Amino acid sequence: MEKYTPNTYEASRNKTNPKPKAGADTVLIQQMKFVPEVLYANIGDTITFINKDFVKHDVTEEKSRSWSSSVMNYGDTWRMVVSKSEDYFCSLHIVMKGKIITKTNGV
Repeated sequence: MEKYTPNTYEASRNKTNPKPKAGADTVLIQQMKFVPEVLYANIGDTITFINKDFVKHDVTEEKSRSWSSSVMNYGDTWRMVVSKSEDYFCSLHIVMKGKIITKTNGV
């Protein structure tokens, strides 16, 4: 049986469980930032946003505000399915910004 060895991207994402669940990604909201700020995902993947800050936040598409989560309290989660590359921000704290970049074959 072949031993699983995580690549650098996987190991840096989650040191306690280096093999991520296929098609699922997590963005933490903590210390007034989206972590990671840039997330590479496949179209159709589900991203889970988790508020780890003690203040309220949301997740809103930046350009046209075509989608937005509800206001999230500490511990709340919100999920979205990736359909394209997009920039987003917290409309309650406009300095908080993030980006989803869709991967293509070979990336």
